[in-house]
Amino acid sequence: MKHYYSKVQGWASFIGLYKEVIDSLPYGLIVEIGTWKGKSAAFAGVEIINSGKPIRFVTVDHFQGSPNHRDCEDVKTLEQQARANLKPVASVVDVLALPSVEAAATFEDGSIDFLFIDGTHDYENVKADLLAWKPKVKAGGLIAGDDANWDGVKEAAREILGEIVIVEPSPKGRYWRAA
Repeated sequence: MKHYYSKVQGWASFIGLYKEVIDSLPYGLIVEIGTWKGKSAAFAGVEIINSGKPIRFVTVDHFQGSPNHRDCEDVKTLEQQARANLKPVASVVDVLALPSVEAAATFEDGSIDFLFIDGTHDYENVKADLLAWKPKVKAGGLIAGDDANWDGVKEAAREILGEIVIVEPSPKGRYWRAA
C-alpha cells in the first residue's frame, strides 16, 4: 500500500520511531495517545499493512482538541475527519474515542508493546497518562512521547519513569523515551 499520510493535516514528526518499532515487532499492540486527524496513525497503518505482520494499532483521543485548539473550527468535526483519514487502514488501526485515562482501563495490564503519548502537553495530563498506561505496557515494552521540549512533559515523564532519553531525529522536533 502506498503511503498517504502526507495528505493528512496534522503532525507525524516521529515516523522513524514508528517504523523502527513496527520493523522490530513480529506481532503485537501499539497504542498512540492523541490522534488529532490521524496523520501518524495513517503512517503506522500503512507500515503495518505492508509488513504483513499481525500488529494492531489503537489511536486514542477524546476528540475535543487540546486547550490551545478548542476554538478551532476543525474541532467540531475532528473525530469524523480522523475516522475518514484512517479508513484506508481500518483493517489494522482502531480509533478509540475516549479520554486517555478512561481508555486505559479497557486494556489488560502487560498487553501493549509500544505506547506513544502525545495527548495534552502539560505536567498533570502527561503524569495522569503515564500512571494509567504504564501498567498496560509489557515488560520490555517501549514508552515514548512527544514534546520533549516542554518542561512539564519532561518532568512528568522523569517522575513516573525515572530516567528518560531525549531523541532529536530531525529539526522538526524531539521526543522522549524511557531509558
